[in-house]
Amino acid sequence: MPGYLVKPTNSVLVQGVHQIVEMKVGANATAAKMLPKIWVIYDAADGSVKEAAADSVAALGVLMEAPDQGIATAYAVADQCRVVTKGIVLCTYLSSATGCTPGDALATVADGKVGKHTSSNAACIVGKALSTVASGGAATDVIVELF
Repeated sequence: MPGYLVKPTNSVLVQGVHQIVEMKVGANATAAKMLPKIWVIYDAADGSVKEAAADSVAALGVLMEAPDQGIATAYAVADQCRVVTKGIVLCTYLSSATGCTPGDALATVADGKVGKHTSSNAACIVGKALSTVASGGAATDVIVELF
């Protein structure tokens, strides 16, 4: 067994006890953005979920892969989706001038992705990084311990 956490290739789940809820992808969601590893928020318009916006204080959790689909397959509007709300998961990190290192606080950024928390609003922190993302690199994945 490795001493360090390893990024999975076919799952969002990395390690530990997880809590998963099932919800519906709503009409206000952008279907092409509803990919595993992104953060979703509750859409009160119809009781469903959609991709999280930047610095969202209402982020519910991370979309998990569908039981019969790969990790790169997007959910369609009205699909039943599984959302991981607790545990250690893999999230899509938005490429930016700042990378992150283990222990850094993360917040949602555009399209449900995460980035290093930079605002003064601590309520939008969704978890802490448990892996490194190089500064200025291409969009990649980061291991996150959900808060």
